[in-house]
Amino acid sequence: MVFRITATLKEVIHAEFLQKSLDRVIDRFPYYKVRLRAGFFWYFFERNENRVFVRAEADTPCESLPDEKSYGFLFRVQAYKSRIAVEFFHALTDGSGGLAFLKTLIASYLEMKGHEVTEWGDLINPEDEPDPEEFEDAYHRYNESGTPKPGRMKPAFQLPFPVRTIFRYSYLTGECSAAELHRLAKANNVSVTDYLAGVYLYVLQQIYTDLPEHVKQRQKKLIRIEVPVNLRRLYPSKSMRNFSLFVTPGIDMRLGRYTLGEIIQQVHHYMQVEVDARRLNQQLARNVNPERNAFVRGMPLVAKNGILHTSYSRHGPKRFSGILTNLGRISMPESISSKVESFSFITSPARVLKVNAAVATFGDKMRISFGSVTEIKELERRFFSTLTAEGVHVKIFRYADV
Repeated sequence: MVFRITATLKEVIHAEFLQKSLDRVIDRFPYYKVRLRAGFFWYFFERNENRVFVRAEADTPCESLPDEKSYGFLFRVQAYKSRIAVEFFHALTDGSGGLAFLKTLIASYLEMKGHEVTEWGDLINPEDEPDPEEFEDAYHRYNESGTPKPGRMKPAFQLPFPVRTIFRYSYLTGECSAAELHRLAKANNVSVTDYLAGVYLYVLQQIYTDLPEHVKQRQKKLIRIEVPVNLRRLYPSKSMRNFSLFVTPGIDMRLGRYTLGEIIQQVHHYMQVEVDARRLNQQLARNVNPERNAFVRGMPLVAKNGILHTSYSRHGPKRFSGILTNLGRISMPESISSKVESFSFITSPARVLKVNAAVATFGDKMRISFGSVTEIKELERRFFSTLTAEGVHVKIFRYADV
């Protein structure tokens, strides 16, 4: 999976200064200056001495990485008008790591342009030495031996929409007031993520319910979405690599229909139980223990690939009806944030899921972006219509506008 974080500044980007800033910043993030290699036993990251170049923004975001223009790198930096975008292959890092890189790049760029950066706050200063902990695989650090693996999940309802004949991603973004969403969530005594996940499940329920009976009979009755969790909030870690897992709120259509309020409350109570280090340790055990198994370690990579493929089939996209990723509220020191207009976050949807959602908030602007590989926009239409019916004013953008 490839994800993209975009910052729109209040001025047009000067490509030469952005390239100089990238040259300066990349050495502060050496764990991203790598390429992926296949060894006899494992894939591994190898130092990449090529220069990273700023590229013009592509017509289609989140294309596969690495590509022929990336010189082996697992990320890319793009610019267009007043926008700076970074795209990362998820094996390299997660949204938290990608955002940290982009914020440092923005601050360095503004500084080079002559804007006074009076403080770096919690931003990573490109003049500082990397902390050794930033390099670590935190999954291995926090995996506890003896922890039981989670139970196997049954397949979930899949959107019955055809995938495009020419496989391409498209994106649709709704912008709304973060304060309005927060008031709605507070009125329901839940978090914003709980509320949005509840709306997502409610819309999936509508789509399922409206299917013709002969189609509905062939569909799975469980509607379940994946909500990634930034593990740095639960485990002390400075790791800049991928360090996230997920929880899976859902509803069972065999039990009947639910109102929006009922689903939101179900999601809330589920999240209260599942976003817990002890529960997430079970996922850590499932992901890490095979790598510690002596038999598996001794297998050649070609055999491991078969095991990974089987594991992906058992625990992959077929177990979900959608994905909702919330990057959270993005903050920067005032001397930097005053030069930034907005942030957007998008992720590449899986062919099986067809559609997914990603959320980013900056100031009072919350942007909810749906990535899709189908022409049918029924999920997006119903999602934003539901928010509108709840009193949230939503402005819709296409990819080229955000």
